[in-house]
Amino acid sequence: MGGVDGGFDVEFWGVVQRGDVGALASALGVDEQGVAMVLPGLVAWQRAREDRRLVDAWRYRVVWEPLTGGPEATLDGTWLVVYGGDLAADEVGLGWVGRVEQILVGHGARVVRVAVDGTRVGVAAALRAVVAGLDGAGWGGVVFLPGGAPVPELLALLQGLRDADMGGEAGRVWVLTRGAVGTGRFDVPVDPVQALAWGLGVVAALEYPRLWGGLVDLPVVWPEASGDAAAVARRCVGVLAGWGGQDQVAVRAGGVYGRRLVRARAEESPRVWQPRGTVLITGGTGGLGAHVARWVARNGAEHVVLVSRRGVDGPGVAELVGELSADGRVRVSVRGCDVADRDGLAAVLSEVGPVDAVVHAAGVSHLASIDDTDVQVAERVLAAKVAGVRNLHELLVEGSERRLDAMVLFSSNAGVWGGGGQGVYAAANAFLDAYAVQQRAAGRAVTSVAWGLWAGEGMAEQADATQLHRRGVRGMDPLRAVQALAEAVGQGEGFLAVADVDWAQFTRAFTSARPSALLARLPEAQAAITDAEPDPLDDSTLATELRALTGPQRQQKILELVRAHAATALGHDSAQAIPPDRAFRELGFDSLTAVELRNRLATATGLPLPATLVFDHPTPTALA
Repeated sequence: MGGVDGGFDVEFWGVVQRGDVGALASALGVDEQGVAMVLPGLVAWQRAREDRRLVDAWRYRVVWEPLTGGPEATLDGTWLVVYGGDLAADEVGLGWVGRVEQILVGHGARVVRVAVDGTRVGVAAALRAVVAGLDGAGWGGVVFLPGGAPVPELLALLQGLRDADMGGEAGRVWVLTRGAVGTGRFDVPVDPVQALAWGLGVVAALEYPRLWGGLVDLPVVWPEASGDAAAVARRCVGVLAGWGGQDQVAVRAGGVYGRRLVRARAEESPRVWQPRGTVLITGGTGGLGAHVARWVARNGAEHVVLVSRRGVDGPGVAELVGELSADGRVRVSVRGCDVADRDGLAAVLSEVGPVDAVVHAAGVSHLASIDDTDVQVAERVLAAKVAGVRNLHELLVEGSERRLDAMVLFSSNAGVWGGGGQGVYAAANAFLDAYAVQQRAAGRAVTSVAWGLWAGEGMAEQADATQLHRRGVRGMDPLRAVQALAEAVGQGEGFLAVADVDWAQFTRAFTSARPSALLARLPEAQAAITDAEPDPLDDSTLATELRALTGPQRQQKILELVRAHAATALGHDSAQAIPPDRAFRELGFDSLTAVELRNRLATATGLPLPATLVFDHPTPTALA
């Protein structure tokens, strides 16, 4: 019908949605009684079709694209090889650290080693000592090799570089991991702990666009064949030398692969997870956990166990339990437990009996720039996600003879493409994603879903949700989001990203300070980059233009620059939305948008600007 007359198709389904029996009977030339009988079915079919269309548009996955044409490259200057202080002596000597040093030296670099202890003060002191002993030699870059605690180590390195006044002076920072990512079916993540550095790294790229180099994953087992080993070394050096602007790559004996985000269409009639028996939900009394609890209770679960730190004392818990158990078909248990506490979780599992499926929705969100992140706070954020998964794995996967039907992990797109102020949270979620892919490859029914923004209740506070909306990340209807979850589990996905994104709006802000090859396979994102009109205020001749102006004219030119980029950071179409003498805080700036504005102005002017720029100069006029 629609193929013959698209206008009629639209009109027909509009009548169906309105439930107008008379108009529909007239259009079809049948009696109203017959229409009344089939109308509910038509409405349900149309809604299902619309749900399918929307959910399909939210689905993304990460793929690894083979890269070709890498040039022969050499390095110059002094390169710091910074490594986690807990690496074993053989790794530092003839092992991992020594091998990386040989690669750099073999391609022209001078190398200085620095061990990091995970403390900001200690790293800054070590870096100052290095600077004092270099006799003015030029810098090439920094290579960081994570140890057993990638997040505090990388935090300390980035913070220490700034504290030692080396931010941007020591060259770009590159993180070299081993087995943190997998490029395909036969190359899966080996060490999810190393993936923590990738999550923090995608945020560092946004917060330190001039300092950050990128992420490079190398083989866990170094190639034995000399030709393969030399090829890996050569390709690694090519990336460090800036080959093609690639900043998220995996180097293997068979080639170099670039990380890309692509759409992931579902099957025509996707299989859907059918829960049964006992389903345990961590974070089960929170907004997201409650939505999942309602779905599993309606779709086959017989016993729903809600686990949260506050247990029965949490707000709205009694009402949720009453709702879930209202028809008497489902038994509901509530337990107070921090899933990062292994003994406490073991006690809960002992009380509730065998578990058939688990949904890990617990998490602690923390919004702060990398420069302002405290290690103790970081540990608390990591514990809920990372320690929680480790405990669930030990108790329900490795420590149980009963095979889980499903283990579902609630992750976040902060770990996929990053987000200002979400460094540690992104790291924790990147761990979940890598763990799920690893376990799925081993034949276990583990799925990690990296969520965008849920409408209504969820992890995002209202202020955070407002900022995400301004960046083009829209809230998803919870019922449809849970549908996407059920399909991801039913189809055996190891990892899936689910988000409603306006890519034209998102891409403009996301790439404002540095390009991103991650989005190269998304046509909407590339169209936004191609169609973007060049901003005359971003011209590299800005300094020349300023010299030709008088003092007041210079002031006005820079004020226009500040207002234009402030408007973009807040999602406005025009600089006129930014009054020159109104405080940034009153305009809606928070740590997220402050970092974005700093990055944009640093790119436009070529100046090294502090992360506290907006808060040190409270109005556009003062900043100009």
